[in-house]
Amino acid sequence: MTRPALLALLTPLTLILACGDKDSSDDPSGDDSAVTACGDADDDGVCDEADCAPDDPYSFPGAPDIPYDGKDNDCAGDGDLVDFDGDGYTASQVGGDDCNDGNPTVYPGAPETCYDGVDQDCSGTEDTNDCDGDGYDGRGDARSDCDDENADIYPGASEIWYDGLDQDCSGFLDSDYDQDRDGDDATAYGGTDCDDEDPAVAGGLPERWDGVDSDCDSAPDDLEPKHAARRWTGSAGVGDGFLGMGVAILDDYDGDGGKSVAFSGYGASDAGFFGGAYVFDSFEEAGRSTDTALTSVTGDEGSYFGFDLANVGDLDGDGLAELLIGGPLVANGLGLVFRGADLAAGGALDTDDALAGLSGNDYTGIDVAAAGDVNGDGVPDLAVGTGWLTSTHVVIYSGADAAAAEGGTLRTIEALGQIDASGGAGGLTVGGPDVDGDGLDDVLVAGITATFGATAIVYGAELVGGVAFTFSDLPYLRGDTNDSLIGVTSGWMDDSDGDGYPELLIRAYGEAGAAGTAGGVVYVVDAHSLDGTQQYASAIAQTIIDGDRDDGHLAPGETNGDLDGDGSVDLLLLSSGDRDQTWEFLGVTGIDSHVTFARGADLKGGGRFALADIAQPLAIESENSDDLLGYSNAVGDVNGDGKPDLLLGSPPGSYLAGYMTLFLNEL
Repeated sequence: MTRPALLALLTPLTLILACGDKDSSDDPSGDDSAVTACGDADDDGVCDEADCAPDDPYSFPGAPDIPYDGKDNDCAGDGDLVDFDGDGYTASQVGGDDCNDGNPTVYPGAPETCYDGVDQDCSGTEDTNDCDGDGYDGRGDARSDCDDENADIYPGASEIWYDGLDQDCSGFLDSDYDQDRDGDDATAYGGTDCDDEDPAVAGGLPERWDGVDSDCDSAPDDLEPKHAARRWTGSAGVGDGFLGMGVAILDDYDGDGGKSVAFSGYGASDAGFFGGAYVFDSFEEAGRSTDTALTSVTGDEGSYFGFDLANVGDLDGDGLAELLIGGPLVANGLGLVFRGADLAAGGALDTDDALAGLSGNDYTGIDVAAAGDVNGDGVPDLAVGTGWLTSTHVVIYSGADAAAAEGGTLRTIEALGQIDASGGAGGLTVGGPDVDGDGLDDVLVAGITATFGATAIVYGAELVGGVAFTFSDLPYLRGDTNDSLIGVTSGWMDDSDGDGYPELLIRAYGEAGAAGTAGGVVYVVDAHSLDGTQQYASAIAQTIIDGDRDDGHLAPGETNGDLDGDGSVDLLLLSSGDRDQTWEFLGVTGIDSHVTFARGADLKGGGRFALADIAQPLAIESENSDDLLGYSNAVGDVNGDGKPDLLLGSPPGSYLAGYMTLFLNEL
């Protein structure tokens, strides 16, 4: 307010007040002698004695204060009026910080009213588009601030989770209750995300083998085939694919860091039971069929080629492992060896492309296996047999002889040795462990008679000169009763207890275990406990594991590894529910397959355990009953990260087409 305007306002009031002590009547004879008598030098109507400024007509008791004139106009003793609007802040005209002393809503720190053109908080400017002064406009062409009344809210601000505010202005791109922005709110705020700091964890996400409860179902690493990193499906034809009868991990053919894998099925071509084996690059995308294989090997019509297969190691010294494939009706039964170099080259092969044929009795090829180096010549050796279809018949061949066969077939008279039994049935042969510590690999051979089942130990040092063994003359581990059916399958582990000897894994297929019927039992026997005689497995086993699923027939993995990375070899365990007769996968058992492993560290103390009582860091369930998931299996580092991965075959899965699954170890 200007001083002339203020004076114009004050003049009438001053005149009125000045006459306050006089006779103010209309009588022209009025008497002003009282004021005259006391003296009023400034003629403001107040006696000089009562006037705090007798020479200033604008200053006297009761006069209106004139702001910023340096005077106490009303003589109240409070000095000049420097806060005209009464907001408690001194006007900027006299050195204060109130930028508008005529507006009581304007002062330092006052709440800013957005977009009114008034600088309420005296910040010096009123940005008509950035109300809160955070540098981001709340309106206009450059608008980006979702809350222009809060300087802590703007694009890129640090989000404070779970407070109901959208500090970073991400809007509908995320929820304030979804810190990891995976699309699922934290469980504490109505969502299903059990770890809201990990975007790979949320309700409904695919589970992985990583030790984390990725799908928030309170069960880490509970998997199904749909969670596999890779899956390959057979070609069923008219219902006889059975891909997954055999499985093997091969070499890295293309240098991409991922090993190739091989699968076989005895009816994988069509209803003629040609059978076949297929090689895939493990780094190829999931969902592949046999039509997209890197290499296919097809058998002859009716040969059931591909009933089994095995990686038998590098026989010809070129740095690539060879593949042994069984054809139980090829020339009455053969195992056929194919060069790793031919498999790596890709394309379509058939039985005429084999490096060598390995003969035996009728139906040889139901069982094929790597025997390890039994004769100490530095070349891996091979085993072929008739499996469980007939009485035990296993032939061990020299790998060096197979490499030199140049497409020919080796006869049993050229073998290192063979094992036969009269009556009963055989099983699957396992080679590789040095049971007696003599530096030569030994072989486990199965035999089941009318009275008992057993797994015989054939020492490599004795496999010379075509020696022929009768099963009953060999040292073996037998079951307690004729229902034990020990020997259908076996396996072994590297020395897990530090005594220098491997552990043998003996499967009692028919024992009840912890189930009502045929849950199966696995005996873990330290090879150091063998005495070269015929012993009961239950009597010398350091650890016994009882299967807990009716008709689950608990089995060990043929090979095993350190699956959890703690430095101890772990034990792969499979309740596949396989049938007594697997030549034809017909009928149903109603069993959902279950695959897990027991930590080697937990088994070192020995004892007897029900499977359900063992900590199971991994649980893989089949898609359907009767899939026989894990019927074939292999453990090894497939993707080159140093961790053992898991391949599982399901021959009757996918409506008998069969499928293979690869689970990558991400622990």
